[in-house]
Amino acid sequence: VAVGAGPSLDAAIPVLRALRGRYALVAADTALPPLALSGLAPDLVVCLEAQQANLRDFLPARPGGVRLACELAGHPTTARLFPGRLSLFSTTFAPIGLLDRLESAGLAPLRVPGLGSVGVAAAWAALRISGSGVFLAGLDFSYPRSSTHARGTPAHLGSLASATRFLPAGHTAAAALA
Repeated sequence: VAVGAGPSLDAAIPVLRALRGRYALVAADTALPPLALSGLAPDLVVCLEAQQANLRDFLPARPGGVRLACELAGHPTTARLFPGRLSLFSTTFAPIGLLDRLESAGLAPLRVPGLGSVGVAAAWAALRISGSGVFLAGLDFSYPRSSTHARGTPAHLGSLASATRFLPAGHTAAAALA
């Protein structure tokens, strides 16, 4: 199962929890907080971001035993949060001579195609692990009910924290989409 942090993850979590143990769970980094809050620990978390803001996906929810697959350009602090449980890969967005030389010397990490989204990269990883079909949850790429992310994600919590009586949660997203 590959999960992203879209709003449909909220409805999928009870099913994922009921069937846990019967599947491998690969999560986009932003899906980690809602999964952890629901008692679900992914087998693998995929991280692409080089931004420090991405660290909010791992604090405070970081269940023990979770393995991180981090892009080489990922923020170094993210990698340090998973000592002994880290795999590095490189994303190919453009020809990079250094990676080509490392690959020809047998030293390059796994190369992942530039897929444009951490959720799609998680689905790609799940397909590589599975060898068969992959179930997707929370990979919405649309915004129902003015909601852009599942409950418990940094985006959702930020929306709640910035809400006021005059600007309720979700209002900014709804106005932008309109």
